[in-house]
Amino acid sequence: MVRHGPAAAGRGRGGVGGAGGGAGASPAPLYDPTHPDAVLLNGEQWAGGEGRLRSGRAVVPVVVDPYLSRHLRPHQREGVRWMYEVVMGLRAPDRSGGILADEMGLGKTLQTLALIWTLMRQGPEGVPVVRKTVVVAPATLVNNWGAEIKKWMGVERMRAMALSSQGAAAEQQVKDFRLGSVWSVLLASYESMRRFGGELAGCCDLLICDEGHRRVFFGRGWRLGMGYGLWLKSAGGNKTIAGLQALNCARRMVLTGTPVQNNLEEFYALLSFATPGVLGPMATFKRVYADPISRSRDKDASQADRELGAARAAELQQQAGGYVLRRTQDVLTRHLPPLQTFTVFVRPSELQVAVYRAVLKSPAMTQLLYGSGAGADGEGVLPAITVLRKLCNHPRLLLAPAGGGNASGASSGTAAAATAALQQALGAAEAPAQPMGQQQQQPAAEAAAPQQHAALDAVGASGKLRCLEALLARVLGAGCRAVVVSTSTATLDMVDAMLCRPQGPPSSRDTTALASTPARSWATARIDGGTGVDERQSVVDGFNQRGVGRVFLLSTRAGGAGLNLVGANHLVLFDSAPASIIPLLLPFSLPVAMDRQAMARIWRDGQRLPCFVYRLLTTGTIEEKIYQRQIMKSDLALVTMEEGGSRGGGGKGLSQAELKQLFRLQVRGRDGG
Repeated sequence: MVRHGPAAAGRGRGGVGGAGGGAGASPAPLYDPTHPDAVLLNGEQWAGGEGRLRSGRAVVPVVVDPYLSRHLRPHQREGVRWMYEVVMGLRAPDRSGGILADEMGLGKTLQTLALIWTLMRQGPEGVPVVRKTVVVAPATLVNNWGAEIKKWMGVERMRAMALSSQGAAAEQQVKDFRLGSVWSVLLASYESMRRFGGELAGCCDLLICDEGHRRVFFGRGWRLGMGYGLWLKSAGGNKTIAGLQALNCARRMVLTGTPVQNNLEEFYALLSFATPGVLGPMATFKRVYADPISRSRDKDASQADRELGAARAAELQQQAGGYVLRRTQDVLTRHLPPLQTFTVFVRPSELQVAVYRAVLKSPAMTQLLYGSGAGADGEGVLPAITVLRKLCNHPRLLLAPAGGGNASGASSGTAAAATAALQQALGAAEAPAQPMGQQQQQPAAEAAAPQQHAALDAVGASGKLRCLEALLARVLGAGCRAVVVSTSTATLDMVDAMLCRPQGPPSSRDTTALASTPARSWATARIDGGTGVDERQSVVDGFNQRGVGRVFLLSTRAGGAGLNLVGANHLVLFDSAPASIIPLLLPFSLPVAMDRQAMARIWRDGQRLPCFVYRLLTTGTIEEKIYQRQIMKSDLALVTMEEGGSRGGGGKGLSQAELKQLFRLQVRGRDGG
């Protein structure tokens, strides 16, 4: 009997169908492919019952279990069909992998679970295609995958084992998964694959590589990864990709919201892992596609270069498009509550303006902009940007030790200049000059009396913090909850201490000097890089399900890793990811992927309230100018994911003149540089 519908699919323990088919030569399908709500995955192959396998036997229709298909939206049904066609080699007999590159919030996890469950139960020959699946994810998302499997599949249908990080327990789990029959899905981190990939060789029928968004430093240059897909972007190979290759699994699916961030060589490495050989040799790809497309995006590109780049981009899209599926968040507008985004330009405080101007006039900045080696390739550029970003958040952050999520300025005189300028603006005595290597060890401000810092402990010392205070008061006063996102844990400490905590000395980290102003009871929840992997899901569940915290403090890096914070419907992006700065200094373009990932935490499945996202920018400063450049740059993903080819701009790093413009303060309509 062919079954369809939730009732037939069963409820309770093991309640989804049995193996279909009787004693005849053509096994019966597990579910009715002609049902109006059926999600038929191999319709073209089945051909209404006329399709035949190479052996001459009739093709069995493969239909997604109604237990899951009833939850799938139209774009998700399309996604599951596409993944099935790719991993089953229906698009090309010798290729069985691809990249699901949907933007965040479109339900990549649910689509993937529908694929896994379907292949575990069915196949075109009437028998299951997949016996065991390995899902590899960032360590911070392994437990999240376990929670999603339990949410959608219950506790009995799909038995998933989360691999321990190390020790004898992990070794025993690997043995149980490889030799036993209890566990059908193994959830593992990329780090664990370095060690256990070889031991799992041959027992994996389907490999899923999920992503996170992290930043990786290669030598002296920055390279931003497509989350943990970045481990797959190393065309030359590394221990992680070697471990994944050791699984010897032909059917592969890579999940990512940003298949292209930095350059096309990364895209080549990623797609070559998912679908080996589809783009040919690396040297040929670089000569035929990557170099012409990159040249066409250069701001000095000739018309001939632009035309050639557009033509090669169209060819690349055609060649790779069959193995990459990307949909944008536009498809969610029909299913989710309204979303409004605001870019809020905030005037800096008088203290911020005074310190900012003094830093720009300092000898260190003069040497950076006009001295030998001046330009975007100078070693002092990134530390200088970091100092000014701290100042835009709040002047007090200039006194914080290096770290807290920001790049260190210890090697640059800009940090010392900023500290001295802050002391002068506060009317404090200047500290004796110190050698460069000691300036960060004992900042002048550390010796100042506490009363000299009264201005720094005020919310009003920062235009953005003052704006955030007013915004949170209105949002929380209306009974809503909010997420505040920052790249810097020191900034999150400050927001917690100066805006959210009741009156009294804060206890978190190094903010003991931040005695907040009026007493409040804005309880907080928090996830940042210091939050343990095992703690994260409980913090999220507490916020979403039990109402723990009215303000959720989130670091940008942690926020790009699949968190669901639908318990709030307001999100404030207090500052932009440091990653957003790098493309201004390197010869390639980059979307603000980390920011976008963080902003998508509230507007996603499960959200029932209208959502509001606010990006705060200190007007006239480096923040506004970087943002202006970002919105003018083209997204490199358009080259490979969509028709339309390449656009100009963003090819080379900043010129010296552009760098001078970047480091210029413009307030109240006047040039302050």
